[in-house]
Amino acid sequence: MNTAYTNKPCLFFFMLFAFISTTLAQYKLPSEEPYDNLLAQMAAKQKSLDSLSSIYSGRIEALEVLKRSSNRDEPRVLQFTASVLSLSNEINSLRGEVKKVQEKLLPVKEKLKEEYGEIISALQSERKQNKSPSRTGQIDEQLLYYLTRKLSLASPELKFSFDPAKLAASDLSKISNPAQKQLYVERFRSAYNEVESLLTSISETAGELQRIIKLQKKSKHFMEEKEFISSMNFRKGSTPALNDKYANSSTGTFGDVTPRLSNNMDVYQGMLTQLSFLPEVNTFIRDSKNSRTKEKNTGLQNYLNTLKELQSGLQEFQQLVGEKLDTIQ
Repeated sequence: MNTAYTNKPCLFFFMLFAFISTTLAQYKLPSEEPYDNLLAQMAAKQKSLDSLSSIYSGRIEALEVLKRSSNRDEPRVLQFTASVLSLSNEINSLRGEVKKVQEKLLPVKEKLKEEYGEIISALQSERKQNKSPSRTGQIDEQLLYYLTRKLSLASPELKFSFDPAKLAASDLSKISNPAQKQLYVERFRSAYNEVESLLTSISETAGELQRIIKLQKKSKHFMEEKEFISSMNFRKGSTPALNDKYANSSTGTFGDVTPRLSNNMDVYQGMLTQLSFLPEVNTFIRDSKNSRTKEKNTGLQNYLNTLKELQSGLQEFQQLVGEKLDTIQ
């Protein structure tokens, strides 16, 4: 009984190695297809939501102008009001659809991360035992591939549920009302815990990226630095170039995840911008913009520098929130 039990992990790893050896040429795991489909659904719905929200804002402004007009046209005001209400209902409905897709996406994403993790662990175990330089090189390339795909899953859900600048600017010394004080205590505790969770996620991602950088230096055949730079586009809202040698290949490596990686950087940079009231973060953002116009071939390191600066900014902000909590409790 014990022998059969202890052989199960060996059987699993044997099957996993067989999978890696026989299907790595195809690269993508079967569970990536539902993930990609859900991502595409969410992107399409989000695009529609953004478009409707823009129209809604325009209608609201037009309605306010009509209301303030000296020659107020009441039927037109009623018409615009009805239009605004209709748009509001559409927006709320679409938000609900986006939320449903996000809820479906989360378990699929977690399963995919787990599968990548299992393959990465198996490859690392094989690498430790392997004595062949040629096989070691192959393992490094496979590790680089799966680590990067895992990295591409890292950050889209990361965001603040509060405005860091407003929270940091709150003057708690003037609050004397017990009920209001308790409300602020809960708000600051929630922010503190949220930042703690963000730091854990970002620290894990930074660790993965450091491993990728180390492997990328060893691998001669996996990808060129310029290909990674195309995925690490720092300009908000820009789309990375996908015309590299892998972009249209069903068995290729990076073309299909470069949009994910670029979106991740948008998320990290958006969070950094929200922390730009911190002097160190503000300086980093300014210096990064200047250096990117002068330097080339720094995609990997820029990504890591951004993550490290975000870590530092979050730690500073968390300390600030902790200090404010101490003054009010």
